[in-house]
Amino acid sequence: MSDLDCSVCLERYDTTKHRPITINCGHTFCGECVMKIMYPGRQQGSNHQGHCPNCRVVIMNTAPNYTLIGMLDKPIDIKGSGNSQHSSKNTADSEDTLDLLRLQLGKLLSQNEQTKPVVDEAAEMRAQIEQLRKKLEEQEHRQQLTELRARVAELEYKKGPERQSSSTEKTTPKSKAKRQNVASDSDDEPEGDRSVATVNKKTAFIRGLPASATEKQIKALTNPYNTPGGQIRIKMYSPSSLGQCLVTFDAIQTAQQFIAAQNGKNFPGSASPMNICHGTFGGERALPDGLVADRKKVFIRNLPPFVDEKLVRNKILGATNPKAKLSVRRNKDAATCIIEFGNFEAAKKIVDSWNGKQFPGSHFHLNVDFWRILGEEQGSAPAPKTQNPKPVPQGSGITAGKFPGKVQQVAARPAIATNAVPQNRHNAPVMPQKGQPNAKQSQENITTNNKNKEKDNAGNSQNQNIVGKAVFIRNLPQEATPMDLIALFHGKARIAIRNGRDQIQFFPGKGPFQLAKVEFESKKEADAIVRLFDGTKLPSSSRVLSMCIWEPQKPKSSTSTSASTSTANPASIDMRRIVEVSNLPPKTVVNDVVALFHVHAKIEMDPRGFPKVVLKKTGKTQQATITFKEADGALKACYLFGGQHFTDATGGSSIIKLTSFYI
Repeated sequence: MSDLDCSVCLERYDTTKHRPITINCGHTFCGECVMKIMYPGRQQGSNHQGHCPNCRVVIMNTAPNYTLIGMLDKPIDIKGSGNSQHSSKNTADSEDTLDLLRLQLGKLLSQNEQTKPVVDEAAEMRAQIEQLRKKLEEQEHRQQLTELRARVAELEYKKGPERQSSSTEKTTPKSKAKRQNVASDSDDEPEGDRSVATVNKKTAFIRGLPASATEKQIKALTNPYNTPGGQIRIKMYSPSSLGQCLVTFDAIQTAQQFIAAQNGKNFPGSASPMNICHGTFGGERALPDGLVADRKKVFIRNLPPFVDEKLVRNKILGATNPKAKLSVRRNKDAATCIIEFGNFEAAKKIVDSWNGKQFPGSHFHLNVDFWRILGEEQGSAPAPKTQNPKPVPQGSGITAGKFPGKVQQVAARPAIATNAVPQNRHNAPVMPQKGQPNAKQSQENITTNNKNKEKDNAGNSQNQNIVGKAVFIRNLPQEATPMDLIALFHGKARIAIRNGRDQIQFFPGKGPFQLAKVEFESKKEADAIVRLFDGTKLPSSSRVLSMCIWEPQKPKSSTSTSASTSTANPASIDMRRIVEVSNLPPKTVVNDVVALFHVHAKIEMDPRGFPKVVLKKTGKTQQATITFKEADGALKACYLFGGQHFTDATGGSSIIKLTSFYI
């Protein structure tokens, strides 16, 4: 075997099939053997890697051995002589080389595709690590800055007594003791009943702010003392001329640091010094906005939106307060709850235990405080007895003719003679006959009649006192409670309180709803409630409320009868305000008609507080006559609902037709 023979197949090298090919390790074989070694079975494109038969090195690269080719009998014409035979050979060689290059390129591309996801993931991880490193550095910087400021504030706080002691003012033991007593009495707490005052150490109450102070400035002042990721709640009291603000921190330590550092300093941009102390609740006589605490009611804010009454009882109240009354109102972002307890101790325990705590199973931090009401605080010094009005009987609204059909029936009283004991012409006492009352019974009847008259007069006088202050509410759901109305009107008006009870009365209605009468402190507040809520939907319900100012029914007289007949004359009524609705379902009630029209056009109310809607059966359907407050409202109702589908509370549906007398 010579150098011109292949060491594998022992064939002589040539320029075609057995062309000498050198691999990356330096050994040379013929092209056919190299292809067999690299691609056994001629399966090109596979991932199989061949090994050198001599040294077992993985074959990575191959190239023609031009030295051996030049030693052959028929050398390769590299430049080309124009001979067709030589050009065909060169073409074959170029194709083989191109195939090898394509194979190598495919391998490189596959390796690149495999490594690309790893490289991308590594780049993302590097970016995340860089962000976390920056956040960690910022947190460490903030923590160091907070510690330094707290240290400076502590040193300044310690230097305060030293400066006072080094002053040249001479103090006697008597004046020193007097100052100590004054300081211990004040203790940075508001005036009021100190036995029930509770200090919230997570809050800072700021006094002495300028009228131009804003919530943004307060936030910039308190942010340096806040813990990383903590939340600060700021409440600015109105009017701004009071210069008072309440700040609630997440931790007691941050609140103490803020008070120690800023108490006595001037507000930025002004020359007015600030007086800062911990906030208190439960013992204040009145807040700057006129609110005082009802110590038997607890108001919980920032509850999770999925919370209901059962969950509040299980998680917050537990088994210790089974008789507590509560009402939950849910919104899209959060929910609120009002809880009424039987005594102050139970309410205070809930406030102390849950204020600032996290609701179980959520990230919501609760804001728990006593229920605030406008007016004098409950539990204060009672007013003189002459000023205390008599409590309104439960049925006072009924006996006054407010709700027809439920007037109390009074038994007929026998006629009583002027003299207790009748006498004959001989001045001898006449014994009462059988069935006739004697003198004792007559006297008892007189006493009973006088008491009934006094009671009626008291009820009438009470009704006269609340004229214009009471609001009559219709279309309330049957499950509505006084707590629902308290939550609805909170912050809008003051509900009257007598003998420790809210003046709210409920009465059943003629249908799946109930009525209510709510008394407010003033006529202005009652008018505001009617303007705000008349024709609006009750929260968490599809009921449309109908409200008007409550007025007691006036006694009938000849003049009133003539006046009523004159007003009942169709010629004196604006017929443009009247609309007739025909083709109503047979089970439609007045409440269904009010719920449809009252939102878009106000329906007129009678003096008793009932809407002026008259239903009349016409065959298998019903017809309603509605009197609106304005003629434009009647015309608007015709345009909106004429020829539309109407569905009552029972599910009955029909296409209604509206007829207006609008000219």
